[in-house]
Amino acid sequence: MLQNGIQGGMVHFKKFSGDELDNVAQYIKDYIKENKEIEIIIGTDSQNKNNYTKWSTVIVLYNPGHGGHCIFKRWRTAKEKVKNVRLLK
Repeated sequence: MLQNGIQGGMVHFKKFSGDELDNVAQYIKDYIKENKEIEIIIGTDSQNKNNYTKWSTVIVLYNPGHGGHCIFKRWRTAKEKVKNVRLLK
């Protein structure tokens, strides 16, 4: 199965600036320490292309009244033909 961007089982998230995050959990913990009123919103979606499925996951660290800070991950796998399978992954 093709998994672009996944190295050694680690999923590397990025900021919109392009900076990679090596440890997402620690990054979120540090962000919460600096910004106390954070809500965490997580979303994942997939889309079938010709011979692969394109995936993306976004984590939004939302500070009500001040906007949100987004980090994301995109990757590809071999094409998933059954929609329910795509939803379970």
